[in-house]
Amino acid sequence: MDLYLHTLGSAEWRPVAADPSSLYGPSWAPDGSRILFTLEAGGDSEVYAVAPDGSGRTNLTHREGYDGNGSFSPDGRTIVFVSTRDALAEGHAGRDLWLMDADGSNVRALTRNTMYEGGPRFSPDGARIAFCRQIPIDEETRDGEIFVIDRDGSNEVRITTEPGFDCLPDWSPDGQMLAFHGCREDGCFVFVSRSDGSDLRRVTNDEFGGQWPRWSPDGKWIAYTSARDDQTDIWLVRPDGSETRRVTDHPGRDEVADWQPYRDRLRSPPAPGH
Repeated sequence: MDLYLHTLGSAEWRPVAADPSSLYGPSWAPDGSRILFTLEAGGDSEVYAVAPDGSGRTNLTHREGYDGNGSFSPDGRTIVFVSTRDALAEGHAGRDLWLMDADGSNVRALTRNTMYEGGPRFSPDGARIAFCRQIPIDEETRDGEIFVIDRDGSNEVRITTEPGFDCLPDWSPDGQMLAFHGCREDGCFVFVSRSDGSDLRRVTNDEFGGQWPRWSPDGKWIAYTSARDDQTDIWLVRPDGSETRRVTDHPGRDEVADWQPYRDRLRSPPAPGH
């Protein structure tokens, strides 16, 4: 899977990064100068950064195990990411949240536990981080729940409490709302709530996706991944669920989009040959 830039309303697909291994989870720097992504190869995963023209591709983590889901702070100086680095040393399967400077230096732990955490995103003011955590229900079942934590690791608050699996949160541009992927008995959808978890509502109706929701910079749309019509594509939905639009229509897998800051350009991997 490769990384592309796409301008909405056009036929432009510009390649940014390609790799025979698995490449996913793109996330823009706030000034538009770099894009983070996760590269899985040889049993390891690393956080990479690349310029939008494909130059300057750099591994920022260089550690055994899993490092991924990187996302910039609003000032572009800090990256939050997910890592197994302590879990491997301590002999458990957990994934924790970590912080590092934008160049990969000054790595420090944000959370420390034995559970599986993922999908971290900074709030627009940079003060808080939303993320998901898998909570064991029994030996075979886990619920996924959304949490918010201060960037210094204090004041952790659980946001979702519904039965099911909630993950992949993203903040609205004004920081008042969260969009996230939620699975219930009747399928998986995009949900929206206030940042404290109140006023929860479902905004998509197809049961085949609702993954990786991302607010547009103007707050008018949420991009997400859906597997409706027997193929995986990028779609848009209004935050109130009143309108949906299809962005990609390829026979392969188009998934995990993010918005270029203050532009109408989406970054997404299209199917081979497109």
